[in-house]
Parts: sequence; C-alpha cells; structure tokens
Amino acid sequence: MPRAHEIMVMVGLYRRQEAFKTGGHPPWRVLELEAAKEILGEVFRASPAEVEEMIRQRMGGASPAGPRG
Repeated sequence: MPRAHEIMVMVGLYRRQEAFKTGGHPPWRVLELEAAKEILGEVFRASPAEVEEMIRQRMGGASPAGPRG
C-alpha cells in the first residue's frame, strides 16, 4: 500500500500534468475528485468502475457527475 508521502507526490504530479493539459488553468475540484478516485482505486485495489460504484453508494445513489437523467 502506498505511503501518505507517495500519495501526495502522485497527487502533485497529477495536478501538474492536468494543469499543463488545460493551459495552466485546471478546474481544481475536478482534479481533486479524479485524484481521489485514483487513490481509492490504489488503496482498495479497485477498478475505475468499482470506485465509481463506491462513490455512488456513498452519495446515496446519485451520479458523481450530477443527477442521472
């Protein structure tokens, strides 16, 4: 399992990569959510789909991206 320091380094690198992709103006909330999803996947050894399901269950069935419809 990754240590806290390793996780923080991964998050920092991810943010820099995304900032570069978006011309230096990243949507921080989206980046934080994506980083959290990656960390959950690594910690729980879960697939991206399993992480999405964990988030949906935590939110009471609502989609992480907003209401379904």
